[in-house]
Amino acid sequence: AAVDFIEKNKIEGNIFNDQKYGGYITWRLYPWKKNFIDTRSLNLNVITDYGYIKQALDFPGDLPFSFKLPFWEVLLDHYRVNYIFVSLLDPFDQVPPLIFRLTESERWVPVYCSRGSVIFVKNTSQNRKVIKESKVIRDDIYNAIIYGASVRAFNNPNNPNIFISLGEAFYKMGRYEDALTAYKYAVERNRDAAVEGKMRQLELELRTKRKDG
Repeated sequence: AAVDFIEKNKIEGNIFNDQKYGGYITWRLYPWKKNFIDTRSLNLNVITDYGYIKQALDFPGDLPFSFKLPFWEVLLDHYRVNYIFVSLLDPFDQVPPLIFRLTESERWVPVYCSRGSVIFVKNTSQNRKVIKESKVIRDDIYNAIIYGASVRAFNNPNNPNIFISLGEAFYKMGRYEDALTAYKYAVERNRDAAVEGKMRQLELELRTKRKDG
């Protein structure tokens, strides 16, 4: 359905895609489109940059200079990426950091969202038409993550990553109590110092909110 959307709207320019989608994109869209990467992983540099982008890396520690933009955006500009087609949850039931960064960014606009995947286009005049006709509101992306993670939690209730993903989505929506509950479920399944730190911060924010209220 996402590829149908790309075809129907004739979205031009280079794509950044999930590795698992690469073969299907080539099958459906070549020679009009070339994928960014596929499961053959033919180019080591592209594989490395793919990881930097998916993890939304702000700055690689081994470089002696800085950039005006976060490093993941520098890479997208380097590859002249005009739109991004990725899964909301990875095979480990985690939300790729890139999803959150794109959703909160003014440089990228979501124009398609399903239960499993999302498409962002660059916020430029080239994409004005598809943005005007198909822009997706921010909370719809987080609700799609919550739905997808909830389904996976039902099928695999022992995986803490699912509950961390739920907690992150709830937090982004300002649903702090739901986020705290999700993080508690995650910690019950696997002690994680980072998640416990988020829980303490959430508890502080909730106490402050109740006090102010």
